[in-house]
Amino acid sequence: MAGVLAGLDAAVAGVAAIDPETIHPGDLPGAVKQLRRARNRLEAVETSWLATVQRRQAHKTDGARDAATWARDQLGSSWRDAAGQLNTADKLDAL
Repeated sequence: MAGVLAGLDAAVAGVAAIDPETIHPGDLPGAVKQLRRARNRLEAVETSWLATVQRRQAHKTDGARDAATWARDQLGSSWRDAAGQLNTADKLDAL
């Protein structure tokens, strides 16, 4: 797992190193769409993993009372956003 996450970090760093001014204007809209698709996929993965933190009570390893509090403290999100993300995960699991 660590290798896959390191590869993801390297890929994001590679994209961040691209100067968008160097991208042909005809290619730029498609590139932005690709970035959005990747961002949405990563957000879905994060939501699933955060739900797993909650379900397995992994937040307790850091002393947090719940997963939303853990996300606030460890990920820098607001408690409300984290709770909403967990609610979304619960609804997806119910499908």
